[in-house]
Order: sequence, then structure tokens, then C-alpha cells
Amino acid sequence: MTTGTKSLIAAEAEERIAKIESAIAASGYDAVVALGYASFQYLSGYWFPYGRSFPYRPSIVVWPAAGEPVILVGRDQVKGPARDSWIQDVRAYAQLGRRPPGGVVEALAETLEQSGLGRSRIGIEYSATTVSFFKELEAALPGAEFSDCDEFLDLLRATKSPAELDTMQRCATAIEHGLMAAFERARPEWTEKQMHDAICAEILARGPSNILLVTVQSGAAASGFYPTSGNPLSAFVRTDATAILDGYFADMARMAFVGEPTEAQRQTYLHQLELNRRIVASMQPGTPACDVYAACVSAAADLGIELLDQPSIGLGHSIGLNSQDFPALKPAEETPLAPGMVFAIEPDTIGPAGELVHIEEMVVINADGPAVMTDSLDWSSIPIIR
Repeated sequence: MTTGTKSLIAAEAEERIAKIESAIAASGYDAVVALGYASFQYLSGYWFPYGRSFPYRPSIVVWPAAGEPVILVGRDQVKGPARDSWIQDVRAYAQLGRRPPGGVVEALAETLEQSGLGRSRIGIEYSATTVSFFKELEAALPGAEFSDCDEFLDLLRATKSPAELDTMQRCATAIEHGLMAAFERARPEWTEKQMHDAICAEILARGPSNILLVTVQSGAAASGFYPTSGNPLSAFVRTDATAILDGYFADMARMAFVGEPTEAQRQTYLHQLELNRRIVASMQPGTPACDVYAACVSAAADLGIELLDQPSIGLGHSIGLNSQDFPALKPAEETPLAPGMVFAIEPDTIGPAGELVHIEEMVVINADGPAVMTDSLDWSSIPIIR
């Protein structure tokens, strides 16, 4: 295909396009329809930062195995992808006077028919498709065969290019340095909310465009996942931060302590660091995700620490154009780790007073082994808020 004039990652446009075309050709689909904001950005090269806020106004890519891909967006959103995407065929839909999905389905059905795909096998992103949308699409194209292509798109996005990894590294470094700067500014009389606001300000000052999430819990609140409050900081302070740069996520967590920790509290922190170190060492290319989970369970038992059961992510999750992506490091996930995958490992453990001890690292899988992306500063001892 011919490429557009600009994109957020224009330097790798040809490589990305070739990867997509090769994957679709080998998939057995006659076309792939992507409706999720992460898949839309991956296939189009265009980051629409508001896309996740409007699920009933999807941005869509139709990429046929033979022929040129098409972008479908709301009529008021055409100029962005027309300027920045490597896909040149950008079409508009309207939703005037109708409940969602409204005119989106008609526009998508018309696009597929015009591309000669009305009676073809079409992979569609089920996880990003409402029941009403899908039923209308089936009725509009009774001759088409629709199949779930979520795993296909997940695996396509899972391995990152050098340009993607560079963006994620810059975002991760901004969070890491932002957290340390906030800890250094903090005072014992601060509230959780003051710490939250300082973390947000310090991260944004270092380059990310958006903060998806910052949580702060301390003292008794650190024993659960509670909203950040106006209560004063005390004892262990657990933080977690997720930021976005050019559509790519970074996610990490650190602990701090108000006053002087006891020896048992210091050991709790050191045990968490050691647990993470052993997990990273197990994350070799080709290792099934479930084996990394098993290594974590074994290491925790050896260190004599209790793991929090986290059924949705196991001990960590892939990250990229989604904050939590596929594959996760869970006991039933057999997908092998591959070079270019990035994971956020976060094996919460139970501390001496029942608090959740949470140190989250980002790890990239390289051909010669794993590398931690969030270790540019010294975290070997717990930061003290004095």
C-alpha cells in the first residue's frame, strides 16, 4: 500500500505496514475489522487520545487481505487521521437522530460491500463490539462470515518495534523520576491527596501527555485498594502510577515510608525487591507465561512471604497501547514470552501489618533475556518521608 504523509511513528511506517499485511495474509481472514482504540492506533498509526472516552463513536480500520485499508471515523473527526495516518482512504459516518450504534453500522457494511467483502470471512474485534452493533452488522451483511479476531490483534500488538519500545521507555522513565521527586518533596504532615497531586505534577512535567491513574494509600488504607483520601500519610505509603505518551502506556509502583521503619518493615521491602528480581530472571524468551507465574509462587514460598491472589492479572500483565494487555502472567496462560514483549510485573504481597506491599516494574523481553525498564534510579532501600 502507499503510505500517508505523516504519522506519530512515521520512521517505521513501512515496517509496521509490512508486518500487518503479512499477518493478515497468513490469518485466513479476508479482512480484519478493528474497533478498539488500541488496535485502531496500531493499524492506522494515528493516536486519537479521546477515542477511549467515546465507545459509541468508534474509530474503525477495515484492512482487507487484498486491497487498500480504510479508516471510518465520525464526520467531525476526519481531519486528524487524514493528516497523520499512513492509511489514505479516510471516510466519515454520521449518527444523526439515532441511538448508537446509529449510522456506524451502515457505513461499515457499505465499506465492506464496496471492497467486495460482503460474502467473505471477516475477523472482527469482538471485545470492542456491542451486541446491538454486531446484530445490526450481521443483518446488514447476511452473506458474510464473522469470526473473533481479538487474539490475532492481541498477538500482533504484543511484540513492540524499537520505536515503540523507545516511546514506552521514555514514559516509564518519566514515571520513575516523577515518583522519586514526589517522595523527596513529601512531608510527614501531607495527606494522601497531596501526595497524589505531587506525583501527577512531577510525572507530567517530564513529558507524558496524560495520567491514566495514580493511587496512593497509606497506613491502614494500604491493606486494600481504596480511593485516595484526605487522611495524613502514615507508615507504608503505597503508590501506583500509569501514564501515556503518544498513546503508549507505562505503569509502575513504588513504596515509601513515613518516619523510620522497623527492621521487620525494612525486611518486608527487601523481600519484595528480591521476589521481583527472581521473577525477572525467570522471564526468558520462549518461557510460557504460566511458568513465570509458577516461578513467582516458588520464590514467594522460598522467601516466606504471602502473595495476594490477583485472578485478573496473575502476577503481571502485558502493556503497550493498552494499560493491561495480552498476555498476562497467569497460571493458565501458555503463550510463550517473545522478544519485544513488555510486561508490568506486580506481585502484591502481604506485609507485617496486613498492608499490601507493591513494587511494580516494567520488563522488556529481549532476544538475550529480560531487561528492567524502570531501574534508572536506586531503589535498593525504601524512600523515607521525613
